[in-house]
Amino acid sequence: MDKTDFFLPPVTGITEHLLFLALLLPTFILLAAVAVSLAQPDPSIAIPASVQTAAACEPCHWDDGVQGP
Repeated sequence: MDKTDFFLPPVTGITEHLLFLALLLPTFILLAAVAVSLAQPDPSIAIPASVQTAAACEPCHWDDGVQGP
């Protein structure tokens, strides 16, 4: 291979750079989403879960048992 056989392409324009960025951007977004989803939540800012369990079913005053159990 001679030095005359190998040549560099001309300097690429802004279009090629923008195309490369547009194709690479979803990869960075995906990596950021993975990093955020794998991060441990900060317990100091967590909202405490206020769970209120329902009491056992009591028959309603209008229920005569015809509608079901």
